[in-house]
Amino acid sequence: MKIAYLTPDPCGSGHAVRGVALLRAAQRAGIELRAIGPAPVSNPGNMRSMNDLDCGPLIAAGFEATDDWYGEIVRYRPDLLIGDLTWLRMMPVLERLPKLEAWLIVRRLPACNWLRNAPGIERWTRVISIEPLTETLVGTTHAVQPIVVCNPDEAIDPSPFDGLDVSYQNAMLAQPFPVAPLLTKVRSLIASAGYNTYWESVWMGYRDRVTWLDEVALQERWERVQIGGEMTANGADELIAMITS
Repeated sequence: MKIAYLTPDPCGSGHAVRGVALLRAAQRAGIELRAIGPAPVSNPGNMRSMNDLDCGPLIAAGFEATDDWYGEIVRYRPDLLIGDLTWLRMMPVLERLPKLEAWLIVRRLPACNWLRNAPGIERWTRVISIEPLTETLVGTTHAVQPIVVCNPDEAIDPSPFDGLDVSYQNAMLAQPFPVAPLLTKVRSLIASAGYNTYWESVWMGYRDRVTWLDEVALQERWERVQIGGEMTANGADELIAMITS
C-alpha cells in the first residue's frame, strides 16, 4: 500500500514536522510512508527560505521538500493520502486522482467552525481531529491524540540542558532535530505554545516547567494553554494503527 502525507502549507516548520512524526510512526509499524510538501519559510509574504534552519534537519529526517508537491503526489499516485489541514489547496490533487482515498487531519484553529459547510470537505473520506476539542468541530469523523515527533523512550540522559533554564528557540537552534528528547530534565523552559512545542511538552513530561509566552493575540495558542489536555498515546502511532488495522 502506497501512503503519502501531504502538506501544501510552507508557513513555519510545524506542518513538515508533523509529516516527519508520521514517517517515524510508520517506520515503527514497519510500513512505508512518504512525507511531502514545500520547504518551510518564515514569512510566506516574502518567501524567505529557512533551508539552513528548518528544512535541512527535516530533509535529513525524511521530509521531501519540493515546490512541485502537486506533481510529486500525482506521479506517485498513492493509495492513501493523508492531507494536512488546508484541504482547499489540495483539492486539485483529488480532482486529478478521483479514486484516491483521502484523509484530512485537523487541529484547533481560530473560528473553530471553519469546517461547517466547507466546500469540498465531503471529498475527504475521513476528517480526523488531532487535538482535544477539535473533534467537536462540525465535519470531523474520527479523532486521535496529538501527533508528536518523538516518544518518551527517546529521552536523552544525560542532556546538556539538564537542570538549566532554557529557551526552546535557542535549544532548537543549538541541537539536532528533534530537540524535545533533550528537554525532559530542564529546570525551566520558555516557549511559544505552537502545536508541536506544546504537545511535545505534554507527551515528554515537562509541561509543568514551561513558561508559555504571552500570546493572547494569537487565539489558537492562547486557547491551547488555557484548555490544556493530557496524552496517553502518540497520535502519530494511533493514526498509523488506523491504516494497518
